[in-house]
Amino acid sequence: MRFLRILALAVMASVGVPLAHAQLAPLEPEELYRLLAPSVWVVRTYDADGVPLRNGSAVVSAPETLLTNCHVLEKSRRIVIRNDNVQHDAKLQHIDVQRDLCQITARNLRAPSVVLADSDLLSVGQKVFALGNPRGLELSLSDGLISALRKDDDQRNLVLIQTTAPISRGSSGGGLFDNAGRLIGITTLVLEDSQNLNFAIPINRQRELAARSEAALSASRSGSAGAKTVGTTADVGDANAVPVSEKCRDEYRKYVVAPNPKAFAITANGRCIWQQSVKPNRPHQSTSPDPAVRAMEVCVAVFGTGCSLYSVGQSVVYGR
Repeated sequence: MRFLRILALAVMASVGVPLAHAQLAPLEPEELYRLLAPSVWVVRTYDADGVPLRNGSAVVSAPETLLTNCHVLEKSRRIVIRNDNVQHDAKLQHIDVQRDLCQITARNLRAPSVVLADSDLLSVGQKVFALGNPRGLELSLSDGLISALRKDDDQRNLVLIQTTAPISRGSSGGGLFDNAGRLIGITTLVLEDSQNLNFAIPINRQRELAARSEAALSASRSGSAGAKTVGTTADVGDANAVPVSEKCRDEYRKYVVAPNPKAFAITANGRCIWQQSVKPNRPHQSTSPDPAVRAMEVCVAVFGTGCSLYSVGQSVVYGR
């Protein structure tokens, strides 16, 4: 069955049918798992002394190439990928911290590449499957629906896919697939203390990854302000980690699912405020188009005390 499906994909590709748009018959969950399991890998990272840092997931998107979340790779000096009893060292190739999407490579990786869908064609209510390594439980399959498609301020670009397919820590960097086995997103975060609110990065963002990575690295090499985008912190969706009041944690849960650009500021005595988009909503307190600057200025103006940035975009920047 797997051979016949691969043959069908090859035939469609040979006659010019874009695989992202091709109408493929839905797979039974058992067959979908057999098709995709060789292409979803465990990611383990280590520091300079060989001490383990994080566990996550990655999906083979091209020969010797995998996609994962940047926060999975944070502060790592060594990246190891594993599937069953096969293990490879991997290296970072492209990085887009703002979107939390990174690409790694592993020499001599023989795993098959998944088919990439067109995430701009997704619909709410569509059946989906998540495959990853939650809590270190390798190759765990879950299913659900697309429950919402979160777009940017202009409602033009898809920012996050919201799904009821359950994921947990360790699922970061895993795959969200349609019922034909095509990759529609990279699972990235779950809102804890909530009812099954899970999110994935739309796979179409992979198209811009190389260019955005080069731009960020060029800025880093030149020492410009853009260098600040190279670097990230894990668990952006963990509201319990926010060192403020429960009311602010509720606000942070709203912040996490809001489109970029955005920034969340906190005070030492448990208060918070956040800003979104480039359009100032409190021009009497701040007119900056940068939500990070605006969040800090509005925070000080409202609370009359010192403020700190907790998160900018999809990255936690608060120094503990």
